[in-house]
Amino acid sequence: MFGLENVFKLLIKNPNLGISINEILPNSRIISFRSHLVIYQLNSDTLRIDRVLHKNQLP
Repeated sequence: MFGLENVFKLLIKNPNLGISINEILPNSRIISFRSHLVIYQLNSDTLRIDRVLHKNQLP
């Protein structure tokens, strides 16, 4: 989990780092880290982590 915590801190400093997935979820972005995908939303001054998925959870 230590690595994911660093990703969360990085996203706080650089919220536009992930790839936009607005066509799927409004105001949402996705970033990969090792075997995980982090899906998060940006709303004015808020960054909210919606999902952290392991690659084995993908369809």
